[in-house]
Amino acid sequence: MRKLPAQIRHLGVAAGILLWLLFFFEGLMISSEPYRTQISSGLEKLSFSQAVLAIVIAFTSYIVTNAAILCCIAGALGASLGRFGYGGIVGGNMRIGYSAMGGLLRGFLVYLLWLSGVYVATASPFVGTDPDKYARLAGAFSLAAFAVGYQPQLVAKLLRLLNEKAEKEAEDHKHSSATNSTTEVSNPQPNAGGAA
Repeated sequence: MRKLPAQIRHLGVAAGILLWLLFFFEGLMISSEPYRTQISSGLEKLSFSQAVLAIVIAFTSYIVTNAAILCCIAGALGASLGRFGYGGIVGGNMRIGYSAMGGLLRGFLVYLLWLSGVYVATASPFVGTDPDKYARLAGAFSLAAFAVGYQPQLVAKLLRLLNEKAEKEAEDHKHSSATNSTTEVSNPQPNAGGAA
C-alpha cells in the first residue's frame, strides 16, 4: 500500500479536527427542533432550497445524528494519531488497525453502544437536551471513540470481555437449571391435600 506524503496526512488530520469542531459547534449552538418541525409538517410547503437546508441542518444538528458524526470523526482522528503519532510506525511497518477508515468504524461502534445504552437507561433520553448536557455527552462519547480509534485493542478487549461474560452467564444458567431439575427429582413435594 502506497503511503501518502506526510503533509497531506497532516492536512487531513487538521481538516478532521476542524470538521469535529464545526459539528460540535453546530450541535451546541443550533437547535434542530425548528428544522425537524418543518420536515414533519411537510416538505411540499417549502421550496427546494429550503427543504434541502432544513434536512441538512436537522440531520447534522440533531443530537442523535450529530453524535454519530462526532464519534466517526473522533475515531478516525484517534486512528490517525495511532498511525503516525507516538510511535505509530513499528520497525518500519505501520501497525495493523490504524487506518482512518478502521478508526471511523470503531468510532461508529462506540456511537451504537452509547445509543443503545442511552435508550436502555431512560425512556426519552433526548427530551430537554440543553447545551451543557450536550457538551458533556459529546465530550464523553467523542473521547471514547478517539480512544478506541487510537487503541484498536480496546475494542477487541471489550468484545472479548462481553463474550466471556455471556459464556459465563450461559454456563451459570445451564448449571442452575441442571441443579434445579436434580433437586426437584430427589426431593419430591408432599401431596398438598395431606392424603397418605
